[in-house]
Parts: sequence; structure tokens; C-alpha cells
Amino acid sequence: MMQKYDAAAKAKGVCIVPHCGIDSVPSDMMAYLCAKAAREHCNVGIRDCVNSIQKISFKASGGTSHTAIGLVEAYPLRFLAASLRPTALCPIPAPKVKPSTTGVLPSVLGWRHVKDLGLLTDSPSAGADVGIVYRSWALLDGGRYYGPNFSFTEYLRTPNVITGMLTHYLLGLALFALYLRPFRWLLRRFAYVQGTGQDRQEANKGRLVFKAVATADEPRKRRTFASFEYNGAGYYMTGITLVEAAMVLLRDGDVLGKRLAGMITTATLGYGYVERLRKAGIKLEYGMLDP
Repeated sequence: MMQKYDAAAKAKGVCIVPHCGIDSVPSDMMAYLCAKAAREHCNVGIRDCVNSIQKISFKASGGTSHTAIGLVEAYPLRFLAASLRPTALCPIPAPKVKPSTTGVLPSVLGWRHVKDLGLLTDSPSAGADVGIVYRSWALLDGGRYYGPNFSFTEYLRTPNVITGMLTHYLLGLALFALYLRPFRWLLRRFAYVQGTGQDRQEANKGRLVFKAVATADEPRKRRTFASFEYNGAGYYMTGITLVEAAMVLLRDGDVLGKRLAGMITTATLGYGYVERLRKAGIKLEYGMLDP
């Protein structure tokens, strides 16, 4: 999308906001709010921002499942791997900072413990979310708002180390299996038919909880936090995030995203977007963990 439409949209003053739903609004706004807390209280950027999916009860619809299968069939592995690099969407060189949550040991064990977030394992949505967040880093004042030492990772909360390890290796196996024709055939047999999904009553029991922490880029290393909670159907929440993004662009005047045009992110819509999401029923909080 960026290669095909970013320059053309920018030239005509058109805004494209991809991943404006469950993927990747929570992650993008968590990083933005962690940085905002550091700017308001410490007047510095942040480093080592870690987002976590604390709770998710959500089933992919037929359209989502078949789209994932279709991507694998439409694009070669090399292309998809390149597009899912954390900094693939960055228009400027990204920070070369290694996050504290990565390394050989977490990669082998499949889990890591992060203070105030708990035991974390691989998130199936991290590949899409992380790239959007790094694009926000670049678009917000050329990387200066989040800071030159910014890094971002995303994980899924796991109840114990065994479950964390199993999730890590099963996700890796599933990604590999997607490139096998028999496995894709099997997925199509068991996935919802396109255009269908959970019934409304079941979907409305859904709950999404995200929490992120980051470290202020200062000698005291005070930490910031942000949280995102929604009770209800995940796809209904996506409707909220889409509509409110459009409302910001239409009615909120001179926001950064509108000035930039092209392929923007929800973080460029600013705090007005946060306030709109709150009014629509999404609980968003941010602040300092350390005084």
C-alpha cells in the first residue's frame, strides 16, 4: 500500500490510515500516550516501550481468516518477511536500539518477564503492529517526539512459562505451515465462511485489555504507562476506531495527520483522537509509574 499509494495520496492531500482497528490502534496509541506522559512530566522522549495484550477474547471472522491465507498465496515469503520488519514502514532511518525484551534467551524460552506487565510470550499481531508504531515514531517530529533511543516491542500475556513456551513454538509452526497447501486447505475447512463470524450475542461478550510501559530517556529512568480497555465485540470496536479517525480528519481542524497526508497513522491524529475514543466507550489512561 505504501509503495503504491503513499506518494500519490500525499500529492493530492489525501489521508490513508491503514490498520485503523484492532490492528493496530491500541499499540499505536499506547506508544503515543507513553511518550506523551514522558514529555509532560519529564520533558524527554522514551526508550524500551513494551506493549502487552493482557486479555483478548475475540475470534477471527471468515474474512480475516481468508485474507491471511490469501496473503500467503499472493506474495512470496521474502516479500512478506521484508514487509514485516519492524522498521519497514519508516520513511527515515530508525533508531538502532536493541529492546531489553529481545535476545537469545527469550527467543529460546519463548517468554520473558516485564515488571508491571507479567509473563509475556509472542503476540500474533506484533508483526503488523510494530511497523505501524515505528512509522508513527518517524512521522511525529521526525522521531524527536518519541526520542532517538526509542524502541517498541509487543507481546501477549501468558499465565505461566509452559504456556508461554508452547505459544511461542506453536505460532512459529503455524506460520511455517501456512506455506503448505494442505494446511491452508484445512484452515479453509474449519474457518468461518467469508462474510460470517461469531453471532452478535457471543461477540458482545468480548473483552480487550492492553497495557504498555516505557522508560523515560533520562538518568532517573522513570517509567510511564498507558492502558486501553474495551468491553464488547472486537469488530464493533474497529468500527469505532475507524469512524472516530475519520471524524478527527473531518472536524478537528489542523491536526498533524491532515498536514502530512499520504499514509499516516492514528498517532498523528493526536490527543483529540484519544478523547473521541473515550467518548465512544473505550477506556484509555496514561501517566507515570514512578514519581
